Amino acid sequence: MKRKLFLISLMLLLSFSMVVTRLQAQNIPAIVSTEWLEENMDTPNMVILDVREPESYEAGHIPGSINFPAFPNWYINNPGEQPPWMELPEEEKLYATISKAGITTNSIVVVIARTSDSETGELGAYGLTKASRAAITLIYAGIKKVIFLNGGYDKWDAEGKTVSTKPTIPQATTYDGKVNESIFITKVYVENKLGKSTIIDTRDSDTYFGLGTDYSSKRAGHIPTAKVLPAPWFWQSTNPENGEISYLVWKDTE
Repeated sequence: MKRKLFLISLMLLLSFSMVVTRLQAQNIPAIVSTEWLEENMDTPNMVILDVREPESYEAGHIPGSINFPAFPNWYINNPGEQPPWMELPEEEKLYATISKAGITTNSIVVVIARTSDSETGELGAYGLTKASRAAITLIYAGIKKVIFLNGGYDKWDAEGKTVSTKPTIPQATTYDGKVNESIFITKVYVENKLGKSTIIDTRDSDTYFGLGTDYSSKRAGHIPTAKVLPAPWFWQSTNPENGEISYLVWKDTE
């Protein structure tokens, strides 16, 4: 089961790195530290969006954060169910969720992930995958300022920063943004771009080279002309001592 979850987690981990350049152009850090969030959490229009499982949020969360789990709010067809997986919610339902979360086009949304292994056996990489997908969905929906907390809630908690068990209920609004349809493309689009565009395969190298199949694929191999750039290369696990929790953090950008 862990092997399957690991393979699923490779599917989207690289996705959030695509956001970095977009936000840097706006002088907004795409991935912020726990220290940055602690100092800036009272910023006007900031929404701290915890996309972990409800039971995790209830056990402890960053003060002022709201809980809208990645599934089914920010993607549908959970992995393990009937594929295709992690599809976009219908536009009307997505806008309703954003409105319920109190997010506007002017909001600064900080996404909070689970970055360590859970008691159910789900890997930290998979929690990070789900949060990355939530961030991409928000950008697709028209939110320009989407930020990712490096190390997620697990790093925040491990550092002894203030946590709360009191849920925060957002003030609903009416979202009036517009989706950016260029972020998600179809299989037909990809097929028409073979040999014309750079295609990046973010799965692990063994899967890319056809030494095995991942949980989402029926056949071994990769899309013709695609280059391999495994998503895990962009993240690293901490090396805890004395029984401390290990969590995933973004590697040094350089």
